[in-house]
Amino acid sequence: MSTIPKDAPAAESPSGAIRSVDTGRLDGASPARIFTVLTVIVLFTEVAPMQYTIVAAALQKIAPTFPSVGANINWAIIVFGLIGAAASPLIGKMSDVWGKKRMFLVSTRG
Repeated sequence: MSTIPKDAPAAESPSGAIRSVDTGRLDGASPARIFTVLTVIVLFTEVAPMQYTIVAAALQKIAPTFPSVGANINWAIIVFGLIGAAASPLIGKMSDVWGKKRMFLVSTRG
């Protein structure tokens, strides 16, 4: 059972009944919950820089294995960035349509 704040906006359901909408805000939340939410968000934002660091370090070891394309193996980092740049606006639009919380959870499962 979810609690709905008293100042939450009202919305009309398809049947015409007025119902309250859960805004998902942390008004009145415990400090532990706020700290947990912030910690999870910070940890998720650190994933991409860590992956860049890991891929860059691994490429130095992988490049000698492919002598014919050794100097051109940096494309792996470029592709990683392009995929992230292309996915960001798509995920942003999907979060507007289906909800930010749902898309946040879906995008972190990958």
